[in-house]
Amino acid sequence: MQIRAASHNDLPSLIDIQNQAILNSTASWRFDELTLEERTQWLDYQFDTGYPVYVAEEEDGTVLGYASYRPFDTITGYRYTVENSVYVSDLAHGKGVGSKLMQAMIDHANDSNKVHVILANITGDNLASQKLHRKFGFVKVGHFPEAGHKFDQWLDLTYWQLTIPMDPVLVED
Repeated sequence: MQIRAASHNDLPSLIDIQNQAILNSTASWRFDELTLEERTQWLDYQFDTGYPVYVAEEEDGTVLGYASYRPFDTITGYRYTVENSVYVSDLAHGKGVGSKLMQAMIDHANDSNKVHVILANITGDNLASQKLHRKFGFVKVGHFPEAGHKFDQWLDLTYWQLTIPMDPVLVED
């Protein structure tokens, strides 16, 4: 397995992986499946703004998962805070794919000198994602009971945070 930057050729696989989560889990609170047009706009935005999208790929070219981060908010004061996403194909769960993707994403954030905080919003019952984030030093900083609803159940939302050291004096205002 290799981790590499995503390309437009990966979009069908990325869409399939996230649509699995949309249709079959509470990892995503979306109800409608993603379209190629939506994901193309998203990937173009990521490329244009320098935000990473990494894919985990088998030797035969099969995409096993992807990770990315994006701005947490458009308000200027939040410009050093990002929100991450990690999605792994159902067929690749438990094989270390999420860990390799998370490491690549954190390495990018560290090297960028533009990220101080990485946030993750994780459904309260998504223990695998919570475990993955905890493994990489994320700390649970928020819990919102019954903040969402999907599959005839109320869903808790948890927020997790990883703080990357950054000297506030060197930050540009």
